[in-house]
Amino acid sequence: MNVTSASLQIAQELLAQKENDLNVSTAKLQLSDREIESLKKLLLDTELARDEVKGELVASQMELGTTTQTLKLKDGELALLSAKLLESTAAHQQLVEDLNLTKSRIKNLTGIRIKVIQELKEKLGKKINIDPNSGAIRLPASVLFDVGSYELKPEAKKQLTETLQPYLDVLLNDATIRENIDHIVIEGHTDSDGTYMHNLDLSQKRAYSVMAFIYSLDEKRTALLQKYLSANGRAYSDRIFKNGVEDKEASRRIEIKFNLSNKKAIEEIETFLKRKE
Repeated sequence: MNVTSASLQIAQELLAQKENDLNVSTAKLQLSDREIESLKKLLLDTELARDEVKGELVASQMELGTTTQTLKLKDGELALLSAKLLESTAAHQQLVEDLNLTKSRIKNLTGIRIKVIQELKEKLGKKINIDPNSGAIRLPASVLFDVGSYELKPEAKKQLTETLQPYLDVLLNDATIRENIDHIVIEGHTDSDGTYMHNLDLSQKRAYSVMAFIYSLDEKRTALLQKYLSANGRAYSDRIFKNGVEDKEASRRIEIKFNLSNKKAIEEIETFLKRKE
């Protein structure tokens, strides 16, 4: 009986031990469930965060695409602006070159006139006054004509030959000078005595007389003279004054002058202005 009681006692102790172990295992199992719930919650939060990040990523990608497209447009605009800038620079450079060419042409015309005047001074010496600015020469009417007449005095022809021959040689013999000559003009001038029409007629006839004499000097030069030489009368429209008073003696004169051709310079200026528009 005692043995049975002891065995029962042992069995009860074992049972109690088993119950205790079961309780411990159950507690552990319950702890694992809480951990699982925590993990599930953590997983859910992680998925939500992932979805949010994914949404932001998609938005960022869309924004990046838009930005890339904008940059491409900007690059295109920049390339277009660069091309226009290069075109404008080239056009500006051309304008500068045209302007410099025109300036050079005008400067060349000035240089030609200076050269002609210098050569005229060397050819004519002190025999006759040459206008230092225009290169024109003045011949007193009293030396060439009698009062009221348009026929050259016989003694005047020698002086005219000595004056006009070298004058025309300078203007017409040198091709580099001749190609820049527009025309050579013989002008007749009178004082204010008498009517305008009378003086106009007289001044024209005197200019024509000098022109006819020039033609008689050298028939070989006729073609050049026809191309460059002309004559006209100015009556008293360009009188000479001294101290505000008409100098009648000086006003009665024949002037021979030349004009340089500015045709090329004008054409270059017009071309420059057209390109500038």
